[in-house]
Amino acid sequence: MIVFVSFISLGLPDTNLNLVKVIRLLKLLRPLRAISRNQGLMITVKALGVAASGIINVIIVIFLFVFILAVIGINYFKGIYYECLVGPFSAQFYDVTKTKWDCINTGG
Repeated sequence: MIVFVSFISLGLPDTNLNLVKVIRLLKLLRPLRAISRNQGLMITVKALGVAASGIINVIIVIFLFVFILAVIGINYFKGIYYECLVGPFSAQFYDVTKTKWDCINTGG
């Protein structure tokens, strides 16, 4: 049936056949038949469904942990990783520039 509908849709490409598109999308449901026929695969899919909420909770906790470490890192290292380059005379300004704003004021 799906092959027949595909041939019809190929024969009429200019027409707007929403029903044909929906029927062609039903081809995506073919793997579900294999899951329903194979008992071991069905158990695996059900186990993944049950474990999904726990996995999502772990992902949220990890995200919050990384976010907290990122905020702490930004506050701890703010502005100390920079290099003041003022053309060919960078070495002479190395001792003069202590902060980022000193570097910007000398033209870096």
